[in-house]
Amino acid sequence: MKIVLTTIIATATLWAVNATVKYDDVKVKIGDKTSSYKQGEHFEVAYNQKICLLTKGDGLVSIEGYGQIDEYDPCGRVEKSVKIAPETTIRVIVNEMTKTIVYTPKTGAGVRDDTKLDKMVQELMIDKNATEIIIENKTWGPLPITLTVMDKNGKERAKKSNKSNSLLTHFVISNQLFQEGDKFVVTNKNGDRLAEITVKFKK
Repeated sequence: MKIVLTTIIATATLWAVNATVKYDDVKVKIGDKTSSYKQGEHFEVAYNQKICLLTKGDGLVSIEGYGQIDEYDPCGRVEKSVKIAPETTIRVIVNEMTKTIVYTPKTGAGVRDDTKLDKMVQELMIDKNATEIIIENKTWGPLPITLTVMDKNGKERAKKSNKSNSLLTHFVISNQLFQEGDKFVVTNKNGDRLAEITVKFKK
């Protein structure tokens, strides 16, 4: 039996914008990281993160929501208030049967600025014979996103992290990593709690 629970709070803006190298090969510094890109390549820049063009000459980078950076105006920052609310899919695997549940938040709950993230607090009722729980979200950020399995006393039982996939956070937690009453706590790079999911077994 396979049970699928889907939690949808709101459609959200992603944490990053697209940048495109328009002319020449370039070297850019994004935050503390320096990378090289060829003409025509695309890459992502997180909101409110400074990006600087280090290459002299005709190199030019076009940044969505900002404009462009070049030798004469080499640095930029997409300062945008990002509207975020978790859009999370939870799948509980038990044999071969599938059931879908859509979670609807209370009226008035929803989107806030990125400095005041809405947190998904959910009690997950599952069959005690579940073999694994899969949690996916396309809007959590900034990376890394960390899921920590905590027991009833707040002691860490297991930890998983998404360090590189900015388009999808995907966690698979086998039944060997959790027990009834455990809590899945999801946090981002800044330590913001994005979700608290408490596991309860059906009687």
